[in-house]
Amino acid sequence: MTRWPALFACAALLAACDPGGGDDDPEPTPDMMVDAMPDMAPEPEPEPDAAPMPGVMLAPDLFRVPAIGPDQTVERSVRLTNTGNVTVQITGLALEEPEGFQLLYRLGERRPIIAISFAGQDVGSYPLLVEPGGTLDVILEHRPVEAGVMPSGAVVVMTDLPEGDISIPIEAAEAIGQIAVDPPEVVFGRVPPGETDEQTIEVSNAGQAPLTIQAIQLQGDMDFSVTADGADPQDILADPDGDGAPGLAPGGDFTLTVSYAPAAEGLDEAQLSIVSDDPQTPDVRIPLSGNDTTGCILVDPGEMFTIDYMPGDMDITAEVTVENCGGQPLTVDNIRFRAGTPPEVFAFADGSLPEFPTTLDPGSDPLVVTILVTPTEARVFRGALQIFSNDPEQPEIAIEFQAVPPGGGMDGGGDGGDGM
Repeated sequence: MTRWPALFACAALLAACDPGGGDDDPEPTPDMMVDAMPDMAPEPEPEPDAAPMPGVMLAPDLFRVPAIGPDQTVERSVRLTNTGNVTVQITGLALEEPEGFQLLYRLGERRPIIAISFAGQDVGSYPLLVEPGGTLDVILEHRPVEAGVMPSGAVVVMTDLPEGDISIPIEAAEAIGQIAVDPPEVVFGRVPPGETDEQTIEVSNAGQAPLTIQAIQLQGDMDFSVTADGADPQDILADPDGDGAPGLAPGGDFTLTVSYAPAAEGLDEAQLSIVSDDPQTPDVRIPLSGNDTTGCILVDPGEMFTIDYMPGDMDITAEVTVENCGGQPLTVDNIRFRAGTPPEVFAFADGSLPEFPTTLDPGSDPLVVTILVTPTEARVFRGALQIFSNDPEQPEIAIEFQAVPPGGGMDGGGDGGDGM
């Protein structure tokens, strides 16, 4: 209440200085003075930032490396996860007892990068920034320089954490996991386009220690797909046998289902890669193939076709191509007109047919058959072509055709009989 006289005095002084002021100007009121005052309400206090809480988690917390021979290489990895709310800086990586080891790192989903080579040279680039929730995979490769040397030492991860550097021990493990797959190759027989066939692969651990399955990847033709118990194989990597313990237990197994659904005729090929920490076979590759049958025939046109002609034309022809769509030789036993096809109208061009039987190798040029058409009058003539081969699915193919003048004309020669 003590501010009001000062406010009125200030208002009177402003009125005296205003050239347009006078008796017509309204007298200031306390309400007007309150409206003219600046907002004196206190600003809200800013919410304090969350307290920095640095933290990391290792999984596993050591490198357990099996004893292997000098001609072998084994890989083990430890994942560092930033469980805090601040960025963690990795300022360096070091190897204690570095002989026979190479160290790599993978930040997030990036590709692995060499940090320390087998020669002990530090080639890493620092700092590495691991954001909250981010991961850094520290990958240790072991390749002994001589037989009988047991792995030992440690990997040191230098950080800006309050607790300082992290030492991850390297321990020797005499027992190792050993991957086995059955069958070693998957061959699908003839699967027509639009249909699907399935085969299974059993993956087992024939070793004496848990086996870590690191990746299951399909490479090659997209007509193949792979699942594990109906799910994406990547979803089972942590515990493929479902026993509640990490990795594939000794004697444990799991099943992969390979599906083949060809979109078109022809040989399809792919590879299924299973990456594990088996030091002897770290990357098992299972060849996949489909429609790699003895004889696979593809004829174009494959259904009824029409030959348009003008009366009086002298060079009326049509072409039919026969192609090997498989991965094995195709034997064509014969190509001929079906009984009832008028021979005075339809004939094969000279040299159009090879001697039968003839063989088309995989990937070879197709056989092109030329049909000569000699209409005897302006009307529709019909016929059919028969093709015999060693394709087990289509040993005989019949293709209907017709020669048609302008306007269609009357139906003429060729009864389309079933004679051989």
